[in-house]
Amino acid sequence: MNNRITIIFGLIAVLVLSSCMTRRLVREAEDLEKKGDYVSAAELYHQALSRRSSNDDARSGFRRTGTIVLQEKLSNFNRAYNDQRNREAVYNYLDAKDFYNKAKSVNVNLNFPSIYHEYYNEVKNLYLEDRYFEAYNHLQNESFSQAETIFREIIRLQPNYRDAREQLNIAIYEPVYRESLNLMDNREYRAAYFRLKEITNNLGTYKDSHELKRECIEKGSYTIAVAPIINNSSRRGIERNIESQIINKLNLINNPFLRLVDKTVVSQDEVESTMVAVAPDAILFSEINSFDYTPGRLEETEKRGYLKTVVEYKDDETDEIRRRTEYSKVTYSEFEQQRSVSMNFSYRLVDDRTGRILNSGTRTFRARDRIHYAVYGGDSDNLVPGYWKHRRRDSEEDVIRDSRRHVRDLQALLDSRKEIKSYETLVADIFESASEYVSSNINRYIIEN
Repeated sequence: MNNRITIIFGLIAVLVLSSCMTRRLVREAEDLEKKGDYVSAAELYHQALSRRSSNDDARSGFRRTGTIVLQEKLSNFNRAYNDQRNREAVYNYLDAKDFYNKAKSVNVNLNFPSIYHEYYNEVKNLYLEDRYFEAYNHLQNESFSQAETIFREIIRLQPNYRDAREQLNIAIYEPVYRESLNLMDNREYRAAYFRLKEITNNLGTYKDSHELKRECIEKGSYTIAVAPIINNSSRRGIERNIESQIINKLNLINNPFLRLVDKTVVSQDEVESTMVAVAPDAILFSEINSFDYTPGRLEETEKRGYLKTVVEYKDDETDEIRRRTEYSKVTYSEFEQQRSVSMNFSYRLVDDRTGRILNSGTRTFRARDRIHYAVYGGDSDNLVPGYWKHRRRDSEEDVIRDSRRHVRDLQALLDSRKEIKSYETLVADIFESASEYVSSNINRYIIEN
């Protein structure tokens, strides 16, 4: 009930404040109107109507000043139209139309003679024709930025004007296409690929962009062989698991240039079978420098608390049935355990021809879990935390913590998870993190180089 009253009073306060603001805006608008500043007055009347559409003074004020403002804007259009200042005429008309629509948004209909629309279409066609040929000349002169600006304006004024959209695409993407060709000439195939991909993603097809992308992939591919991981820790066998994870991550990367190869592969010829040594661009070497596992022990602590019971009894004086809360001393148990795995891991991407280290990194990965829960064999819903010194007699040190917060915290412990994460789960977490670390760094290196 109190919340409902608070909400109601809050809504009343907002309405009163809005009403006061509306009246203030109307007074300021009336002062500006008297001074002949109809544009500013119309703006304030509009703000007042937007706040409170039922304000009649704001509505009539906006209709008066809005009519004057719109007439002035239409006069500006008319003068530009008569003087054949086509650009001014187009944008003066749009300015007037915007103001008219602004009035409609607060349900004020101003007079906008349809003849102006006919004049606008006439002058707009003349203006667009001039702008189209201006943009086309810029395109022919390879002034792509200027052409793009004008074609964008044309489409904004009339989206379906001639082939302006196609010409705009040329103005935008021809420079990108040429940049891609220059990058390919400089053997920067990966950078060229991503510029070409920008074109095909937006246009689908432009010149021979798809063919050039395939050429970039072919010439810019980067082959990596993954060397067996060196395990310097006392935990045997883990190197094979993380090696598999890293290979899997690298295979899943959406990088068209990255190719994993074996150091040696079998090539089946029609005549004979031979072992062919594949020379990768780089070899990935990795080491497990250390690996530590702390299983932890489940520690149990006996806790003292109370079992809360509501008892009904008969009042001897009034014969009424009453209730009282009684607390019985009980014990329950709290359990805690922590478990952790940590691994220090390093990698080096080495050029297979020069032996130069291209990319490297070292990081320690950790995974931890902790459980903390309570167990009580009785009616846990009525278990109350606290402390007592003696089970069979009271003491000044006895404490019953039957507050909402203390009971909520104990119930949370009673409902807490009781199974700690297994060794396998924690190891999977750090292997996932380590393989993601290596694969993302390798991927970034290939893209940036």
